[in-house]
Amino acid sequence: MPVPGVLAARGITKAYCGSLVLDRVDFEVQRGEVVGLVGENGAGKSTLLNILSGVTRADQGDVVLNGEVVHLRNYNHANHCGVFRVFQESALIPNLTVYENLLFSHEASFERFGGVLDRRAMRLAAEQILKEARLDIGIEQRTDELSLAQRQALEIARATALSFLLAIPHPIILLDEPTTALDATEERATLELVGRLKGAASFVLISHRFEEIFAVTDRIYVLKDGRMVASMPSERATPELLRRLMVGRERIADASAASREAVKAPQATRLSVRGLSVPGALSDVSIDLASHEIVGLCGLAGSGKEVLGRAIIGLVKGAQGTIMVDGVAVRPAIRTMMARGLVYMPGDRQLDGLLLQDSIFSNVTLASLHDTLSNRVGIVKFAAARRDVLEWMVRLRIVARTSRVACGTLSGGQQQKVLFAKFLRRSPRILILENPTRGVDTWTKAELYRVLRSLVAEGASILLISDDLPEVIALSDRIVVLTQGRVVGVARSSDISEPSEHDLIRMMLGVTGLQREYLRENAGAGAV
Repeated sequence: MPVPGVLAARGITKAYCGSLVLDRVDFEVQRGEVVGLVGENGAGKSTLLNILSGVTRADQGDVVLNGEVVHLRNYNHANHCGVFRVFQESALIPNLTVYENLLFSHEASFERFGGVLDRRAMRLAAEQILKEARLDIGIEQRTDELSLAQRQALEIARATALSFLLAIPHPIILLDEPTTALDATEERATLELVGRLKGAASFVLISHRFEEIFAVTDRIYVLKDGRMVASMPSERATPELLRRLMVGRERIADASAASREAVKAPQATRLSVRGLSVPGALSDVSIDLASHEIVGLCGLAGSGKEVLGRAIIGLVKGAQGTIMVDGVAVRPAIRTMMARGLVYMPGDRQLDGLLLQDSIFSNVTLASLHDTLSNRVGIVKFAAARRDVLEWMVRLRIVARTSRVACGTLSGGQQQKVLFAKFLRRSPRILILENPTRGVDTWTKAELYRVLRSLVAEGASILLISDDLPEVIALSDRIVVLTQGRVVGVARSSDISEPSEHDLIRMMLGVTGLQREYLRENAGAGAV
């Protein structure tokens, strides 16, 4: 006799603006189980989790908890029913401290007589939460001071801790791309945390990383175009089978070595960074970037890799050093760099990249209204702008009825494609990309890789800053490793056919023999 599920969806249907997002979806999680949920961007995965966690309501169908139909009023109500969520995008409040965010909306548990908050007890509880999650984060830090990776890790700690705070005997924790912003070490720690908690909780895991799905799940569901098309034990699944079920077509060709062969060898230096230093973040970093070249930049959280990209574009105060574009020294400033053909695509699309309440049209044109989309007297050329936006929607396969659709209604992967369109429509010669395929499914990721490779074939230069080591390895002509704000190693595709993830991780974690050789050869030298 089947074991009854602790959480189930029965015939869930949901539509937005007449567009069907979920179509009679059935889904079940059993006690102590980790269930994987996979599908292309826009398949309806996040919408399903929104319904299961009380964020939105289904048009038809039921949510069942421990055998009983429940009508979840909101997310807080879902928490008290035993359902917790780690959202794909940060749900933390930027101007609150870490301990205030960890216990937000559950302050009543720390009220003393007369309704006075016992903040000392809150701090002690927060310290215990962070200790159990093995997170080295100060409880008094404001969350807007944390890195994207730290904020995501904090979200996971919050979801797993609140169930114990509310005395929920067996919580259900919904994880929506929980490791997207984490480096390899943090990703491994997160999956280990799920494994440790598996006996005390049930999990639903959405991830585009099949290696994560296979590592921790017991069963896998596949969503395609809003319909649940398959369910299977994880040991019976393969990456190729999941891809076929997700997209209904064969996987496109790999974007690594085969596509690299068609690209011209690096030529003239396009971007040159000399002695770039930022107090507490970077120390004497020098890098050259040539036309027809992708340079990958990797390192653990806190290595300074994100700071480097922002310092080049002029977003970091106190940066010292020399930056040259096409041989001319340039003072870092966004408008100046954009005028010289350099664009920077931030890693956090919601915080830094897009205005979610605005339309696709507004977001794609935002970075160009001051120059390429306006005439000499500043009047916007709307006809040209509309053509541009529609062209990029087609080219990047942005799924929306019109360009007037608000970005906040799109899936995370579709939002990322809008972010690409915003900067690629400027026809940049130099691109600094920070985690460019974050939250993007494998099919779309391969398509975006082809777009980047075509830009490089036409002469563009790309500095690829990414936590996704397979992505860095697949795309880069050279890979530069940062540790504690310093360049500690470089791997060239001409020297080795494909660098190992393990080799790169070892270089990030500590000085290896290869690093010592590199540092000895490059002591006092120029850029890599």
